[in-house]
Amino acid sequence: MLLRLQLVRDAWEDIEAGATASKWSERLLARTPQTRVAAPHEPGGTAVYLASDAATYTVGSTLTVDGGWTAA
Repeated sequence: MLLRLQLVRDAWEDIEAGATASKWSERLLARTPQTRVAAPHEPGGTAVYLASDAATYTVGSTLTVDGGWTAA
């Protein structure tokens, strides 16, 4: 039996829809290539993929879901 261990590393999520942006979040968005934070369901799609049969050959991976922030 093979144990498939994965890690989903997400960045910033919008947990308060319609909240006024602070100076901190404005600077964060300026550095994020997609110029927005993730909706709460977006990192979840990666977890669904990893739990599915489509990922049976994906083992020991870290998938980063951050809108390009770490690549910027």
